[in-house]
Amino acid sequence: MGASNGSHPKMPVSAELNQGVAWFKEQFAGTVDFTMRSIRIAGHRGALMMVDNMTDKHNVADSVVKPLSAVSGTFTPEALWNHIKTEVLGSVDQSDVDDYSQAAYRAMSGFLLILLDGVPKILAVGIQSFPTRSVSDPSSETSLRGTKEALCEVLHLNMSMLRRRMKTPDLKFETMQVGTVSQTEVSLCYLKSRVSEEILKEIRRRLQIIEIDALLDSSYLIPFLEKDKKSFFTQVGLTERPDVACSKMNEGRVVIMVDGSPFVLIVPYLFYENFQNADDYFFAPFYALFMRTLRAISFVITITLPAFYVAIGTFHQELFPDWVLYNVTKADATTPFPLLVEAIFTYVVFEIIREAGLRLPKAVGGTVSIVGGLVIGQAAVTAGLVGAPMVIVVALTAIGSFIIPSLYEPMSLLRLIFTIVGGFLGIYGIMIGLGVLGVNICSVNNYGLPYTSPLTPFRAKSWRDVLFRQSWRKLQSNRLLVQDMPGREPIEPEDQQENG
Repeated sequence: MGASNGSHPKMPVSAELNQGVAWFKEQFAGTVDFTMRSIRIAGHRGALMMVDNMTDKHNVADSVVKPLSAVSGTFTPEALWNHIKTEVLGSVDQSDVDDYSQAAYRAMSGFLLILLDGVPKILAVGIQSFPTRSVSDPSSETSLRGTKEALCEVLHLNMSMLRRRMKTPDLKFETMQVGTVSQTEVSLCYLKSRVSEEILKEIRRRLQIIEIDALLDSSYLIPFLEKDKKSFFTQVGLTERPDVACSKMNEGRVVIMVDGSPFVLIVPYLFYENFQNADDYFFAPFYALFMRTLRAISFVITITLPAFYVAIGTFHQELFPDWVLYNVTKADATTPFPLLVEAIFTYVVFEIIREAGLRLPKAVGGTVSIVGGLVIGQAAVTAGLVGAPMVIVVALTAIGSFIIPSLYEPMSLLRLIFTIVGGFLGIYGIMIGLGVLGVNICSVNNYGLPYTSPLTPFRAKSWRDVLFRQSWRKLQSNRLLVQDMPGREPIEPEDQQENG
């Protein structure tokens, strides 16, 4: 599929070479990276066009210019055109283009353009060569036993990494251009026999109606692919691991790759998948159960522990054991601020240190995060600004938030909200907030699927890979696709409206 939602008008290619040369000169006037050369082929006038640093100049000279200059004989323009395509050029990646705008897009993608007087077409030859980052280890999804390859910024290289793992013609790649200015190439990847045609059709529609000037990263697409924008949690998955992308396609999902981004999107994505990790499938099932349970507990502790500490310390001191109440009271007596202000202050300081560690060079970023946290935390306790128990509580929840990287942003916001609610309304307010959060999660419908599926509605068969993971023998013999999850419904009519 070569659809584009750009605003460039179609300009049919003229048989007059001078008209084509004039169009390209006008379009690329004022830029120094566009190269144009006149050439004579068997007595016919022609032109070669390319963008510097996007094509291999040595390959152009050896594989295109020299063979074209050596062509001799008497040909009509059409006969010469066919002779060049079939007998002269050895490149496999070549195609006819009958639209000037599309030809310009090909040139900016690394293709060499060949124009011939008397032929109303342009030959685009794929001789791309531009600087790319080599395949490296995953930076955000490390694994002890899994592949050490991560996706990179080159779309076609990412396609090859998926194809190398899924050697079947059932794996399909569809491409389109998104962005009226950037004309970024976007690819939909899926297994034809596994994907739901209804879901695939809806994803295509949402991508085709996107109105954006420049698409510079895959994350730009997330708001356009989500239906419920009031939820704290995203309904679009994100991964940089090719093995994870292939496993999701094997479950009937659609993987969306964007040229220039090393992260691919996974649609549809369910809430329980945030607690899964690639290592869960490389170790024994009982260990996967332990780790997934640990992640779920960490999630609850991270968003509620500071809130419960502030609520109990402010309104429900009788819930503390005597020795804990003594220490909390002693620490609170030496600080000038109430527990709520201490919690917010400590939380903000931690986020500042974390942000500084992320933005600083790697050589010093880790040191600043660790040493800065220790020094500032100890200094704050010694100066009597915050109590030592509060530092421990915030530090524990901060560490717990790193266990589930995909949920770090919503957990950080929820932790602050619950802390404020607990400081004003106590435990009762926290319980009401947890109820509202549960309703918010359960209300999301993700491409006809409940966001909480298969947790609710419950079906025992669908729990084979949620908290406890069955062995590979059982998983393989009882395959379950995402569209077969309990609670599946046709996509609602309101989904057919534009996601402006």
